[in-house]
Amino acid sequence: MTAGWPNISALSTTDFQRGLKNAHNALYWLIRITNSYIPATSGQPYADLNWDGDKKMVVTPMFEGNLQVALELHNLEMYFLEDGEASKHSFWFDDRTPAHVQAWMLVELLHRGKDRDKFSIDLPYAADNLWMGDSEEHDSSEFMAELSVINQSFIKSAGILNDAVAQLGQSGDDPAAGTSLSIWSRSFAIGHDMKLGNGSTVRMGMSAGDQLRGCPFFFVDATGDDARIDYNPNNVVSLKRISEDNMSDADIVEILTKAVA
Repeated sequence: MTAGWPNISALSTTDFQRGLKNAHNALYWLIRITNSYIPATSGQPYADLNWDGDKKMVVTPMFEGNLQVALELHNLEMYFLEDGEASKHSFWFDDRTPAHVQAWMLVELLHRGKDRDKFSIDLPYAADNLWMGDSEEHDSSEFMAELSVINQSFIKSAGILNDAVAQLGQSGDDPAAGTSLSIWSRSFAIGHDMKLGNGSTVRMGMSAGDQLRGCPFFFVDATGDDARIDYNPNNVVSLKRISEDNMSDADIVEILTKAVA
């Protein structure tokens, strides 16, 4: 197992699922802002989020001219970006309810002179484990180790996924994904949607985890279904397996590229 992966030897499945739920509910607020301010297109009902590889964080696409919203996964701190520069007024999810998040978001939009009536808390899809109103407080400070596992897994996997895309391109498959990594908010995963030379589309990424698996995992899937959890087990490589089999980055790239082929 090469350097850069988090240590999961003491990871509790119960604690990981709780940390994952904290992070996923934080992520939903970024898709709410994009769904509110970025028009849908005929081919895509809502805009994907992006991974900023330099700053190691999730960001929305640009909206309302020069604005973005960013989320740091390791501590669940959220803030607006103006022309790429972070605002001083950040929001920490710990001990806050969804109602607190909504109030902060509306104030930040007001301070920037934006039409707050456009902002909606509705998601563009059905979501599991969704927190609303004052029903539940985030308790992310109790799950910092679990958040670190998710964050480090995304940081490490970004390079591996880009290497796999480059290798596929060199082999003539022409995935045409570039090096821009998407964050798929519904399934909470990072990766590439690739259009192959034969006209088919394949999604390759790393999931932060789901209800079936107690840790992050790589996957390759031809359906592009953001709600999918029943991946072909031959096309899944979990962080637990990477650790137990002492897999190198090259080992993972080989598995991913073979699954695409």
